Amino acid sequence: MSKHRKSDRPYKSNKPENTEKPENTELAKPVEKYVPPHDDYIFPKLEDIAGDVNFKKSLNRVIEGIQYTDLFKFIHVKPDKTFLFKGPPGTGKTFSFKAIRNELYLKGHKVFEMKYDIGRYGTAYINMGARNIQQFFDTGRIMAHRGNTILYWFDEAEVIFGQRIGDKNHKEDEKLLDCLMQNLQDINSYSDNEYVFLATNFPEAMDKASIRAGRIDKIINFPMPNEEGLKMAYKGKLTKINTKHEQEYKLSLFKRLSIDTLAKKSEGLSYADVEEIITNTLRNRAYDLIEGNKYEIKIVEKFITEDFLDTIENFKKDRNVKKYDVGFLKKWGEKMAYVADRNAKNKGKEYDKGFGITNEDKKRTVASDFVIDTNKRKTTDKVNNSEPKMSD
Repeated sequence: MSKHRKSDRPYKSNKPENTEKPENTELAKPVEKYVPPHDDYIFPKLEDIAGDVNFKKSLNRVIEGIQYTDLFKFIHVKPDKTFLFKGPPGTGKTFSFKAIRNELYLKGHKVFEMKYDIGRYGTAYINMGARNIQQFFDTGRIMAHRGNTILYWFDEAEVIFGQRIGDKNHKEDEKLLDCLMQNLQDINSYSDNEYVFLATNFPEAMDKASIRAGRIDKIINFPMPNEEGLKMAYKGKLTKINTKHEQEYKLSLFKRLSIDTLAKKSEGLSYADVEEIITNTLRNRAYDLIEGNKYEIKIVEKFITEDFLDTIENFKKDRNVKKYDVGFLKKWGEKMAYVADRNAKNKGKEYDKGFGITNEDKKRTVASDFVIDTNKRKTTDKVNNSEPKMSD
C-alpha cells in the first residue's frame, strides 16, 4: 500500500498539454546598429554621387531635414519623412540611399537601417503577411523611441505597393497594402525619427493611394545620365581606385585616360553600367596576367583609354545596348492603370496582367483589354479599332 494518501499525490491535469509552437519572435529582434566599414573605397558619401546641382541639392535636403528636426518643430512644420526614389535601373537609387545613411552616421546619428526583405517577412499563410509587416514597423518604432534614427528601406517597392485592380487582387495583398499605407501615414504624421525610403523602376505600377500626398512627402527622380553625368561617374570611380592603389603600392594604375572619350562612347548607359565597365576592364587584365603567368605586381602595365573602349564596345554588344528606353515600362504602367479603371465598369472580363505578351503586343501603346488563349499562350486584342491609339 502506498505511503501517501491520494490527496498527497502529485496533481496531474487531464487537460491535453499545449503542443502549439511558440510564436516566432525572430522577426521582432531589432536590427543591429549600422556601423559602416572603415574602408573609404566602399563607403559611399554624398560627394560620390554623380548628377547636376539640383539633383544633389534634393538629396542634401533629405539629410538636412533629418539633421535639423528641432528647427522644423520650432516653426511648426515637419520635414520630409517619406521618400520615393524613382527612375530606370542602374541610376543610383540604392547608392544614394547608402550615401544618405552614411552621411547621417558621420553627423553623429545612431542609425538603424530596417530593410524590408520579402524572403523574411513574406509568407504564404493567411493573415500573416500584414502581421509580419506590422511587426517590422513595430520593431523600428521601439528602436525609435530609444532615440535612434530609423531608416526603412523598400527596394523594388512596386512589388508590394502594386495597383489594386478591382476583384483581380488577392485579399491578402490588399491587407498587406492597407497595413503599409496606414504605417506610412502614421510615420508621416506622428513619428519624430522614423523615415521611409521607397525605390522603384516602375512607378506607374504602384497604387496611387499609397504614394499620394500625406503618405509620400517627396518624390525624387533619378534620370539616365547625360554626358556630364557619365564624366562625373568615370572620374569619381577611377579617381577613388587610383588613390587607393597609390596608397597601398605607391604606384599609379592609370595613364593618360580621356574621360571625355569614355563618356561619349558610353552614351545610353547607366551609372551601374559604368561601374560594371570599369570592373570588367580591371578583371580582364587580371585574367590576362594569370593566363600569361605574369601576375607579379611590378609588371602590371598601366591602363590606357583603349582598354576601357574595348570593354565598352564588348559590353554594348553583349547586352545589345543602343539607347536606354523606358517607354515600354511607362506605357505598361498606363495600361495597368487603364485596365484598373475599366475593371470597375466591366466586371467579368479577363485582363492580361503581363503574362504571355508577344513581341507584337509589346509594340502596342494603347491600354487595352486582353484575353489569354491558354492553349497557344498568346493574346488576342478585343479593343474596338475605333479607339484612339498613341504614337510610338
